[in-house]
Amino acid sequence: MTRQIFILIVAIGLVVLGGIGETNYLNNSSNFVLADINYTENMLNNKNIEKAKESIKELENSWKNVKDAWNIFVQNDLIDQIDDSLVELKAYINLENYEESLVYIQKLRENLITIVDRQKILCENIF
Repeated sequence: MTRQIFILIVAIGLVVLGGIGETNYLNNSSNFVLADINYTENMLNNKNIEKAKESIKELENSWKNVKDAWNIFVQNDLIDQIDDSLVELKAYINLENYEESLVYIQKLRENLITIVDRQKILCENIF
């Protein structure tokens, strides 16, 4: 009986530690992508379209580096939402449509933050 309880406690501990590690990874990797989003937004706010076009390439590269690992932890439809927002953002930047670009930057930012928040170990996310 005590051996079974010990195994159960160890298993629960591993699940909790794995969840904490996952949350930390998602939070840290999202910060890299969010930094590129913020830089792109600053370039758009300054009406510097050439720098915005360059920064969207950096943003795409950052997302590609993070995306493969996120596919392990996150639902695919949430990853697809970020991909879609990124494609639309790039299109609006290439069309030099500042207002729509800023809308999709905010949408992209909110999607990233929502994913990280959903993966946290909280009672509301478990039940």
